Amino acid sequence: MACCSANSQEYTGMLDSVIGIIELCTHTAHIAALAIHHHLCQKSI
Repeated sequence: MACCSANSQEYTGMLDSVIGIIELCTHTAHIAALAIHHHLCQKSI
């Protein structure tokens, strides 16, 4: 069975989705940290 290596220039859509997932994960983690910080730092009445 022959195997061809993937050329990144031919599969830009695939790379865009992978990069989007990586960016989403980093932003989601940052947003979660901010939400926890905001929740813990609120003054109680």
